[in-house]
Amino acid sequence: MYLYSRAQQNLVPNGSFEDTVHCPQGADIYNVKYFSSPTDATPDYFNVCSLPISFGVPENNSGHRIPHTGNAYAGIVAYGSGTDYKEYIQTSLITSLKKGALYEIEYYGICFSQATTSISILTTLNETNVLTSKKIISDTLNWTKVNFVYAAEGNENYLIIGNFQADSQTDTTTLSNQSGENYYYIDDISVTEINYQFPNVFTPNADGANDVFSLDSNIMGAIGARELTIYNRWGIHIFDSSIKYSWDGRTTSGEPCSDGGLLLHFKNRNRTL
Repeated sequence: MYLYSRAQQNLVPNGSFEDTVHCPQGADIYNVKYFSSPTDATPDYFNVCSLPISFGVPENNSGHRIPHTGNAYAGIVAYGSGTDYKEYIQTSLITSLKKGALYEIEYYGICFSQATTSISILTTLNETNVLTSKKIISDTLNWTKVNFVYAAEGNENYLIIGNFQADSQTDTTTLSNQSGENYYYIDDISVTEINYQFPNVFTPNADGANDVFSLDSNIMGAIGARELTIYNRWGIHIFDSSIKYSWDGRTTSGEPCSDGGLLLHFKNRNRTL
């Protein structure tokens, strides 16, 4: 039970890679409008309009994949098999991010910055403002959505996608009957502002409506809340958790709480309902 809405505008221009400068004839992300590479590495672009099959869709030199939507997608080397070779794709956002606003980002190791990056390297890109997923994408048949919630510092203008960990610090797995498990296709990138409100109605009476008080863990992490403690209006401690943000209305001893206001205490943050 939480109030959540997402803005309609996707701040990533051409997030599905449909708008081309030229049909791809080689490993060149610059054939995609609004996208570039922040390093000297060579991320790929695949489109059904490509004449050489090596950069076509669905068959290409990296495998076989139907786009998630449309006719195109990008591809990067995310793990250099010990060489630290990495590929990244970069795009400018339609508008700068607003300080303190929350944004949902969909789709693997994503970096925001206030300026474009251009570095003459072929190895791991050193960025600090990075959102990282520890989940290994191993499904070779279906598209896997990865999403994050990000609390903006303000004025971020660029988005970079790739692996920002050195090979020695990257968790890996071997996929049976597959070569090139260090390679990822990317499609349908989006950055959208979200609005989140804490619930103000909670009725744990087993009627199937508002029986569980819950907060989105991704949003709680984005705003820096790591532990949740709940007190009643008299300051008596009735619940705490550092694992999940969900409560069924019972005290630490398992007894149902009486009606009344609650005080939610987040580590380093306080909010009263």
